[in-house]
Amino acid sequence: MTGAQERLAAIAAELAELDRQQEELARLDQAFRARSEQRSAQDRQVQALRLAWEKEQGDVELLEGVTVQGLLLRLSGRREERLDQEHREERDARSRCEQAQAELERMDQELQRVMSERGKLRTAQGRRKTLLEEKEGILIELGGPTGEELAQISAELTDCQKAYAQLDQACFAGENVMSGLNQALYALDSARDLGTWDMLGGGTLVTLAKHERLDEARNAVHRAQQAMGRFRNSLSELKDLHIPPVSIGEGAVIADYLFDGLIVDFLVQSKIKENQDDISNARYRVKDILGKLQERRQELKTRCQALEQRRAALLSTPSPAI
Repeated sequence: MTGAQERLAAIAAELAELDRQQEELARLDQAFRARSEQRSAQDRQVQALRLAWEKEQGDVELLEGVTVQGLLLRLSGRREERLDQEHREERDARSRCEQAQAELERMDQELQRVMSERGKLRTAQGRRKTLLEEKEGILIELGGPTGEELAQISAELTDCQKAYAQLDQACFAGENVMSGLNQALYALDSARDLGTWDMLGGGTLVTLAKHERLDEARNAVHRAQQAMGRFRNSLSELKDLHIPPVSIGEGAVIADYLFDGLIVDFLVQSKIKENQDDISNARYRVKDILGKLQERRQELKTRCQALEQRRAALLSTPSPAI
């Protein structure tokens, strides 16, 4: 047996032990959940018994103190008898509470033991990745059908993961662009509604509110333009995708305040409508591009998963004879 064969055999044995430990870990996870539920129920029982004990203590203190009930029982000659009864009930309640508390503490110790065992097994499972990578390296170095396929998968998986990361970054940037454009359109819709009111004689306050919405739209578009820059940078390899800039003109703001009238209001409304159309068109293009990128990202994700599954299948099979 060669050194490579011996090492592969040792790796196989260690992986088999990790598989056994994985089954044990699953059993411990199930046991931990069951014991946690039991512990919660026991804790509720302890709380209920403690309340009952405190009530019995209160009854004893009531009879031992200077109270009307204690005085009446003393006059009737039944105070000592009643006090003995309350003491017995108090002792019984205390005993039940202490027993339940002891059981709760025992459950806590058992939970700690299970948690400790789970932690050790989880730590051991971390070695699985190292062993599989070592096995993969040996098989690739040895060659043969399995080694050649693993080498091909490794190279393709690296490219796939890199492309996925780039597309994921591009999608994130595109989603930020969409967010800014959506906010701008929302503000413009509000400004246009206020503009209609202004045309009907809304007055200075309506004009002020309208231009506040226009300022919000400008700010949102500015954020969208910044995000568009990052979007283009993320698409450096996709030169055919161009995102047109969008902007909102200052148009007739001073006139709208100084010469508030139907003609000026109409001009401002027309400008708002133009900006809505421009931003809607930009949003449509961004949405279309983003949708295509998201589809490609999902395709790459599916491909990466398929490669990882095939790699795992090859590494889980017994090593071929050398």
